[in-house]
Amino acid sequence: MCVAHHLADARAAGCTSADLIEFCEDSARSCSGTVLRDSSLNLTEVAWSGPEQRGIYIGAPSLVTLPGGGVLVSSNRFGSGVNISDPDTGATIHRSSDASASVWREVANVSGACDNTLFVLKKTVYLLGPACHLDAVQLARSVDGARWPTADRRIVLQATTGMSYASAPTTVVVANGRVYRAVEVVTKADNTAWGSSLILFAAVPQDEDGRGLLDQPWTASKPLAFGTRWPQAAWPPVRWGGEWGAKGWLEGGVVPGPVDATSQSRLTSIYVVLRLDLLSTSVAPSHGVLVRFNHTDNALTFDRILDFPGGHSKFAIRFDSATGLYISLVNNVTAPPEQWMTSETARLARTPLSLSVSKDLIRWT
Repeated sequence: MCVAHHLADARAAGCTSADLIEFCEDSARSCSGTVLRDSSLNLTEVAWSGPEQRGIYIGAPSLVTLPGGGVLVSSNRFGSGVNISDPDTGATIHRSSDASASVWREVANVSGACDNTLFVLKKTVYLLGPACHLDAVQLARSVDGARWPTADRRIVLQATTGMSYASAPTTVVVANGRVYRAVEVVTKADNTAWGSSLILFAAVPQDEDGRGLLDQPWTASKPLAFGTRWPQAAWPPVRWGGEWGAKGWLEGGVVPGPVDATSQSRLTSIYVVLRLDLLSTSVAPSHGVLVRFNHTDNALTFDRILDFPGGHSKFAIRFDSATGLYISLVNNVTAPPEQWMTSETARLARTPLSLSVSKDLIRWT
């Protein structure tokens, strides 16, 4: 490797990206800001958890562009080395002020916020998702992404005895004059089946700068439990939440659909797409669950099982208004069936990253 005592010295000495990665792995200090290159992408490292931090990993990323310029990223540390009861455990916030997002600076920590989603409403930044103890869903507000006062936080959903909320930094959608997000409900006696029920919750912002969302009531849909008859008839039997068959449907993200022509109010249709985490080796690991929200009944209904690349791991679907396409970065399984049917490593691989697109949310390329 290219030897240097400091990261700046390594860069000045003309070290390659591979050298810098090795330097970072050998160094006890953060290499945040390192540009990691592959054959086609410039990937900028935002946060670092080095070998000196055993059992601590970085995950649950969420990203937004700020109204005044710059980019904001949130993430969580998790693993056996993280004390979930520590008041400092929560979402770490990094900010980049330059358009290329190549220089990142840690600006805040929002305690108790795990698997939360950053989103911007008009001129205000919010962080929304489960509390780290999973006993509530909470909302935090910031005017600049760097200051998150305790007074600007509130619980929007409170779990009852015997249940908890599970999620990921899934999509937040603003449509129909409402803010929508989904979350899964897990009963403590049934933790083997992640996301035993799905809930969509929403609030109506009523001010010009978006700050008032913190003071608005949130309403939750009726919970929708997974139906054991949903899997396709061509599949072998899939037992839910047992030792084989399926681990869970989880990490549902809200997606806007076309204007609902059947609705007198001409509302934008709202869907939730969840990953389908199957254990069965006889069913391809490339399916998601499409759920539709009924505005009139405030209820969720099953639509179909999707052939969706990368449906075995977390994904986010977004609508691109410029092209009229739905897009998603997915961990599609590239191994042939003869490999993923016999190898769990090949079946659950998250190493390939692909761009997947659809015109209708149903057929994906």
